[in-house]
Amino acid sequence: MLELVPMAARDMAVLTHGFFPPWPSSLAAPVLLSLLVWKTTRLPYRYGSRRKRPALSRLLISAVIVAWCWMILEGVASVQVMPEWLETLRVMLRWLMEALTVAGLQVFMIRLVMGWDEPTLPSDEKDLMLALEQTLACRYGILALAALDLLWLMAWRALDVPGYGLSDWLMVESSLLFAGVPVVVARVRGSWTQMTEVLAHVFLKTWLPLIGFALTATVVLMLVHFSMRSLFFLLPDGPIWGGMIRILVALVLATVRSWLFLTLVLTLIRHGLKSSASSGGEN
Repeated sequence: MLELVPMAARDMAVLTHGFFPPWPSSLAAPVLLSLLVWKTTRLPYRYGSRRKRPALSRLLISAVIVAWCWMILEGVASVQVMPEWLETLRVMLRWLMEALTVAGLQVFMIRLVMGWDEPTLPSDEKDLMLALEQTLACRYGILALAALDLLWLMAWRALDVPGYGLSDWLMVESSLLFAGVPVVVARVRGSWTQMTEVLAHVFLKTWLPLIGFALTATVVLMLVHFSMRSLFFLLPDGPIWGGMIRILVALVLATVRSWLFLTLVLTLIRHGLKSSASSGGEN
């Protein structure tokens, strides 16, 4: 069972940045960018713009065009071999879209948890749409978060090799170190200085609870992985039983990761952001 500790620790660290897999989730990036352009053009004042900014609108439209061009490249690459320079461009654009999608989904899920923790509507029927609206309003913070997620994806995939070493544990520690960034981006509406101040406050208030969460989540995931692997030795061999076990393992892991992600977000909110409510700049 102890041999599963490194795997469980990496699985725990992924919760902070990759709750959803970057691929194929990034295929939704062109649609989400198009929705952002449509929303900000139609209702600019709802998303924090006090005046119209033509330069920003042109930048968003350019990003939408690039995203759809990338989607076309992905479709062409799936049916035929492209020239080397186009293949390089496709891979670079995929990494950018993955980072942008991961950042957007992080903020969306955190806003959804915040809506459940502090409900502002009498019913929960509009929670998804409200979280989406609030995520679109955090577009500047999402860009900064996407830059961090891009670095995280590059470093994490560089370590995606058999075996575990010191570099893997450094990635686990860095994931916990920056765990509060998505929560601050999702919650704080203000200047970069205000967001940095709140982030420092959250880190100082939550470093001990985060260590407790990391240890507990690693133990839980270790036990889950051990239990799921044990099923392969307890049940009969065969393709049908093997398929059923894989489906069960996927459902159990998805459920456990969902609860751990919820625990992580609530830990950061209640230990870090709730105590900084008097600092202002919150939404």
